[in-house]
Formats: sequence, structure tokens, C-alpha cells
Amino acid sequence: MVRFDPYIPAGGQGEILIQLKTNCLNGAFERFFTVISNDPNKPKVQIQLYGHAPEFPNAAPSGHF
Repeated sequence: MVRFDPYIPAGGQGEILIQLKTNCLNGAFERFFTVISNDPNKPKVQIQLYGHAPEFPNAAPSGHF
């Protein structure tokens, strides 16, 4: 999920909220997000997000089905 300020006046500041669901991640992860704007000096900015999601034990039953 991503939320952001839809309008930022010239010279102003805005906020971007990126929520990453880590329940499908296991261990170290790295993601990239691109912010596109009408700023002539920086029309695109890439944001790198990295971290470590908790590793869950394998709960699969042993044996054959």
C-alpha cells in the first residue's frame, strides 16, 4: 500500500508512506520504488528499502501424503 500527498506546492514538502507486507518474506529483502514528479531537476527519484523479515520455522508435517 502506498499513500502520498497528491498536491505539493512549488518549494513545498510532501510525505510518502509505503507499507510493505512482510508475511510473504523470509530473511533479508530489498525493494526499489520510483517516485515520479514534475520537478525539472529530478523528475524521477529511486528509493531503496531493505531490511530483514523474521524467519518462520517450516511447519509442514513430516511423512508422505
